[in-house]
Order: sequence, then structure tokens, then C-alpha cells
Amino acid sequence: MRDVQRAVMARRGEALEAAAVDALRPGLVLGHLGPLGALGALEDEGDRTSPGSLGGVISVGGLSRLSNDELPTVLARVRTSLAPGGRLWFVDHGGCTHGLWGFAASRIGHQTSTDGFHPERSLPECIRRAGFIITDIERFAMPTRNPLLRPWVQGVAVVASRTNRASS
Repeated sequence: MRDVQRAVMARRGEALEAAAVDALRPGLVLGHLGPLGALGALEDEGDRTSPGSLGGVISVGGLSRLSNDELPTVLARVRTSLAPGGRLWFVDHGGCTHGLWGFAASRIGHQTSTDGFHPERSLPECIRRAGFIITDIERFAMPTRNPLLRPWVQGVAVVASRTNRASS
């Protein structure tokens, strides 16, 4: 477990460093380093998450814990809260969607989840469906014995404009 915690902390540092450099332009950057849980964490921010008020949102390990009903709602709230040019930085479980373990995740993942976590769900695809364009993504393996928990992603997404969405 310590190896996983160290790996997450290292990735968290990389995401925060990238966000800090990028956040030098105007706009508040809101970070949530843990479960977002429904809309609770965003709603706790009150006026700071009004439409177009954020320069960026950092999510580390929070999106994959949302249920299939909650994830699109939270991503829509993030998208609405971002100012033009605002970014979503994410480091999270990316989804076990390929090969033998992807097949296993699709069969048993939803049955073993107790907190909304769906190892069979592709987080990058969910982010794209929510109206974002992923501009940078890196896939990496977490050092854990459970193969369903190994595939993680780190990336940056921007809100897709209407013209971008029509052409993709």
C-alpha cells in the first residue's frame, strides 16, 4: 500500500506543479485532492464555482470514485465553472478497459464497487463526453498487486467550444 501512496503523491506533485505554472495567468485554480463526492466539494466552494469563475480545477483521485450518475453531473459543473481557456487537470484511475483484465473489470467491477468506483469505466472517455478536449494525457501503471487498480491516467483537458465539438 505504501508504494501506491508514494506513486499517487509523486503524480499529485507533478499535477500541482503543471497547474501552478499554467495558473500564472488570471483565474482562480481550485484543487480537490481526494474524493469529490457528488457535488458536495464543489458546492462547498459557493460563489467561487459560479459559471466562468475558475481558471482551473485540479482533481487527484476524485473522479473515479463517483457513481455513473454522479460523474457526468460533476464534470458538467466543472465545465460550467471554468472560464474560457480554463483547464481540468486530473490524476486518477483511468479505467481497466482492454485485454483480459478489461474483460474481468467489465464482468465483476460493478459488483465489487462499494463507493462508486467502476474499474471498467474509461475516465478519459467520460471527460470527452462531458464536453472537454483532452490536450495532454499520460497513462501509467500504479504499483499494486490488484491488476484492476493498475491503469491510471494523468492529463489536462479544456472545455470544447461549440465549433470544436462539431468537428470532432
